[in-house]
Amino acid sequence: MADPSAEPQAKGINRWLLAAVLVLLAIEGLRGVASLREEHRLAKHEAAQAALAERPTRTPNNEVPSELLAPRLLDDRKEFASYLAQFPKDHYRMVEVRGQGRFYLDDGRDLIKDILRAGKMWEPEIHALLQLKVQPGSTALDVGAHIGTHTIALAKAVGPEGRVYAFEPQRKIFRELVYNLQLNDLHNVVPLRFAAGDTPAVIEMNPTAAGNEGQTSIGAGGDKAEIRTIDSFGFRNVSLIKIDVESFEDHVLEGARATIRREKPTLFVEIQCSESFDSAPPEMRAKIVHTIQLIEQMGYFVTRLDGADYMAVPMAVSAN
Repeated sequence: MADPSAEPQAKGINRWLLAAVLVLLAIEGLRGVASLREEHRLAKHEAAQAALAERPTRTPNNEVPSELLAPRLLDDRKEFASYLAQFPKDHYRMVEVRGQGRFYLDDGRDLIKDILRAGKMWEPEIHALLQLKVQPGSTALDVGAHIGTHTIALAKAVGPEGRVYAFEPQRKIFRELVYNLQLNDLHNVVPLRFAAGDTPAVIEMNPTAAGNEGQTSIGAGGDKAEIRTIDSFGFRNVSLIKIDVESFEDHVLEGARATIRREKPTLFVEIQCSESFDSAPPEMRAKIVHTIQLIEQMGYFVTRLDGADYMAVPMAVSAN
């Protein structure tokens, strides 16, 4: 004989099962939508890269499609827009450095900012060479732009028809870079909060280096950032690449092989941070030599400028 209480129980269980199935279907549906969105975004990125590859190289074009400038692995643009808008100008003072530009500088002790605060140019010899070697109307890449000391010079040198793409992964420094570009009324610079390297990834920076924010390297415990290869942007009409990435230069160069081979830009590279070859220990000298050989294998003649700074020009140019 059937238990009269079993029927309501069964109906309750069936309703619970139905609700659980509907929840699972909803979750799978949301996953499917997210997957489709990701596939669509990647497809747009790949289509933009393909279109860029087919573009005639005879006509200089310094514009990179927005799809190629968008983050792929770490999209924090909404959150970062709020961070940008909260720039505490009252904690900064504006300093004008004759021949270099105007800068917002905070009060913290810092190697580069201390020099700018004194009204002196940062790396005046490099500043002059960058302006000399970059071509008007071209694209220039500032990889490791810091607060824009050399970005500003490059922007003025390429002129209104040219473009500078400035890479800086540190949140605070990137925000200062953005506001320094506004302060100098520069509209031909595209600031990019990416680290450059040879493999796409999400990394952490080290905590800010005390007394020298610009010497902060990739490590652990600091800001998160996305690594992009230079080649992934499809830059064209590139006349100069400046690389100052705190001993990460080999990775940047490996990720820029196609761009360097196609565009033959002049390269300015700080090798092994601030290590001078003359005073470096044997193991560090070996690393410096390895980087120089890497550049030479790309068809370049490398000249040491001063300390850890090197300039490289294509062999065909150096022969002339």
